[in-house]
Amino acid sequence: MIWLWVGLFFACVGIILRPVKHRLPLPPGPRGLPIIGNILDYPALDLGRGFRALATRYGSLVHLKILGHSIVAIDSSHTVRELLDKRSRNYADRPDAVMARLTSLTEFNLPLMRYGQEWRTHRRFFHQTLSLKTFESTYRPHIRKFAHDLLRNLLENPKDFSRHIRHAFAASVLNVGYGIEVSKDDDKYVNMLHSVHDLIEDAVVPGKYLVELFPVMQNLPSWFPGTRFRKDALFVRKGTQEVLHALYGEGKRRMASGSAKDSMLSATLQRTSNFDPKATAEEEEICAGALMTTYMAGSDTTMASLRAFFLAMAMYPDVQKKAQAELDRVLGQTRLPEFEDRGNLPYLNAVVKELTRWHVVAPIGLPHAALEDDEYNGLFIPKGAMIISNFWSYSRDPDVYPDPGTFDPERFLEDGKLSPGARDPYAYIFGLGRRVCPGRHLADASLFLACASILRAFNITPPLDENGHPVKLEAKVTTGLVISHPEEFECIVEPRSTESAYLVRA
Repeated sequence: MIWLWVGLFFACVGIILRPVKHRLPLPPGPRGLPIIGNILDYPALDLGRGFRALATRYGSLVHLKILGHSIVAIDSSHTVRELLDKRSRNYADRPDAVMARLTSLTEFNLPLMRYGQEWRTHRRFFHQTLSLKTFESTYRPHIRKFAHDLLRNLLENPKDFSRHIRHAFAASVLNVGYGIEVSKDDDKYVNMLHSVHDLIEDAVVPGKYLVELFPVMQNLPSWFPGTRFRKDALFVRKGTQEVLHALYGEGKRRMASGSAKDSMLSATLQRTSNFDPKATAEEEEICAGALMTTYMAGSDTTMASLRAFFLAMAMYPDVQKKAQAELDRVLGQTRLPEFEDRGNLPYLNAVVKELTRWHVVAPIGLPHAALEDDEYNGLFIPKGAMIISNFWSYSRDPDVYPDPGTFDPERFLEDGKLSPGARDPYAYIFGLGRRVCPGRHLADASLFLACASILRAFNITPPLDENGHPVKLEAKVTTGLVISHPEEFECIVEPRSTESAYLVRA
């Protein structure tokens, strides 16, 4: 236990020596204990509800202090726009995440990078390769293939819908990012993506390693008790780099052989070097890292959203029937939906918006950090404070979304059209300010076309009990620290007709 006492000693010294430079009060919050502060007040698992409970007691801006570090939780969508959007320059940073840094994640993963020149360089790459214009001209065929492959897999083995979603999304990223096309039976590269995702997810779980609470432990020698994090971080770093460069190399090899389609990789190399093999090492590293980031940033979120879609359709049959009636009216009986149909499908658009509100995949998103001291409504926000945005709470505000627990697409419609006055969940689910997700156009299009295609071809209903009666499903979710998934559930997925099955096979 000596390493714990060493960490507490340095934490105490930092607290005692920290100067007080402000006269304004900090945001209200629970009274903390000596040294450890508000560790016991920090929500343990269900962060959205936990921070909502704190806000109910202390207000829309809540201050916690843990081992001398300030945390400010925002529970108001108005306040979060005022700070993270209108003052985005000051809140564009991320808190230091020790294990993410030691495993190399912060070297290539844009969402976790600290704000600075390296972040701006990587951000520019994403703007160039994932802009709305580039998506519409280059990546639509990849997304269409993702949706159609998912339909075929559902037709052949509908019970494994969760596994089909996971495989289809990984295959889509391989296609969009690297130009690597894989069949449903070819898991080599799909497994590479899954393996690196699982490695990193296991290493950066908050609270697993004490070095996250006591960063001073990074300075301890490797033989010191409690420093296993060094060995674990090195293992993850090595495995991540191997997969990152293996996929990048395979994409380049396929480009050289002419077997790769348009992709983020081909667009980048064409823009930066005109296929010059002497492209700079920096450009290569940025591109390789960005391609891996595309998978890591979107995998859990897209899979969680699609699984929530199956749950919502099984729970709300009237919504499903309305969306299918709209699809039949617009498409007829002879084809599957296309991107060009989206403007003629207002109800289905509302279904997708409601899906992102009803199941917020990242209840508090990724935390921001204040670059400088700030003041808001007479309250002091210190430099370096971790800023937490409670997206889950915004999505459950009954003043904005009446009866928020119900899946109701009508809340986004007015006179049969999408209502511009309704609070759009897209305003916050993709992040805010300078940290807004650059892949939001790709994610939105993938989710829309998948939902539209599934409803065009299949009916989704609850499973039946031993007496043949429908089982009552509930919207229960995992209480993950970053991504929230629907708890495991079953549903029946069946073709709507023989014609629908034929369309899928064709």
